[in-house]
Amino acid sequence: KTMSIIKVLIVTLCVFQSVKVSGQNILNQYDDEGRKNGQWLEIAGYFNFVTNYNHGKIDGICYQLKHKGEICSIYEYDNGRLLKIISFDDQQRLQFMITDFVDVDTIVRGRDLTHRFRKRFKSIGYHPNGVIESIETSYLLEGGDPEIDSFEFGKAYYYDEKGNLVETKELFTPSF
Repeated sequence: KTMSIIKVLIVTLCVFQSVKVSGQNILNQYDDEGRKNGQWLEIAGYFNFVTNYNHGKIDGICYQLKHKGEICSIYEYDNGRLLKIISFDDQQRLQFMITDFVDVDTIVRGRDLTHRFRKRFKSIGYHPNGVIESIETSYLLEGGDPEIDSFEFGKAYYYDEKGNLVETKELFTPSF
């Protein structure tokens, strides 16, 4: 009986080892032209990313993970084009979603600076109970990150925790 348990353990270890080795052979690969292809595990500061590439372009669902393996954000791409970001708080509750990206070419002149915006998108914030808290339209600075380099313009809608509209505001946040 002890020998059969040992055999099962050895077979199990061999299976895990072969899965680990084959996993190493399929992650972080390049295509024939030296472009990232397939699934990549990448580390950027505090975060790990599981990113899918199709011949050098990000494509499909990508995950941003904290070092403990918790999902922070999910990104959806189509042939290098960002379609959606879904972000979670520390309790793994839906925090916000950025979606409906539209190509634009908008120049905004401020007091001291002029900025060019190339994308417009919708940002939806959520209460901890999962009900929509806000819906805003934002513009992305040319070459920027939607979570950091964007400004809200236009009408914004704010809701209470039951989903009732409580406020509508006209936004314009750049301080330039």
